[in-house]
Amino acid sequence: PQGAFPELDDAIFGNEEDATDPQAPGTVSEPIFTNDGFYLIKVLSGAEEHELTNIMGSKLLRELVVSWQQDALASGTSQGIVRMNFNSRLYEWVADQVAVTAPRIDRPTPAPNLLPGLGR
Repeated sequence: PQGAFPELDDAIFGNEEDATDPQAPGTVSEPIFTNDGFYLIKVLSGAEEHELTNIMGSKLLRELVVSWQQDALASGTSQGIVRMNFNSRLYEWVADQVAVTAPRIDRPTPAPNLLPGLGR
């Protein structure tokens, strides 16, 4: 159903704002690249009404919640009412992510100064 896979909706159903026509039955789309992968769509027949299954109902619900969250975050950010509470748990997560993504460069381990004050 429309909205269940938002990144594919324009190719399947068309988009009036962008003057994109829906994929014609029997044709194969150009590759569609998304964050999850890439897709080729072949429409087998025109639009038909069907009973909404539990799986598709859940998928639509998840997509609507994600869309609502993004809209609420954008709206709250533009109005200045959204803040991020950057606590130690979040700081630890950021530090872990930096450590995971840091380039791996072999560096010699410095020798400890066993006689402080005498120099080397």
